[in-house]
Amino acid sequence: MDSSQGLLAVMLLILTRAHGDSVTQTQGQVVLSEKDILTIHCNYSAAGYPALFWYVQYPGEGLQLLFRASKANEKGSSRGFEATYDKETTSFHLQKASVQASDSAVYYCALRDYGANNKLTFGKGTTLSVIPADLTAGNLPGSPNREERGLWDQKPGS
Repeated sequence: MDSSQGLLAVMLLILTRAHGDSVTQTQGQVVLSEKDILTIHCNYSAAGYPALFWYVQYPGEGLQLLFRASKANEKGSSRGFEATYDKETTSFHLQKASVQASDSAVYYCALRDYGANNKLTFGKGTTLSVIPADLTAGNLPGSPNREERGLWDQKPGS
């Protein structure tokens, strides 16, 4: 590599970092019960006009595209999940009205900025764990039944 190629490589690196894209997922882990409402936050920064994506990775499986949105105010949706591309707040929050145990997975927000570097940039991912309805408090294996719980509420000597 001669000096002009080296200089060009350094300039491209600086420009890429100056116009670097980022995706921020603030929640590392979310634990919900079945039928709870889900919101996974995703904010982005991009120099150009990005397309936004949500990917899902179920246990033991590869990464799968959930959906995408490529313009402001466009809503992406699939399998009961949805997100609206909000250019003003630079957000693409994933929502679902009623989660199921089968939704337990890792969810990744991503963007591709076609106006800048055209690379796919991922957030760190959010692990969703959904507790099945039959394992909610009071129904856990080894937990007391309703009558036994009532005994716990009594005062000694009553």
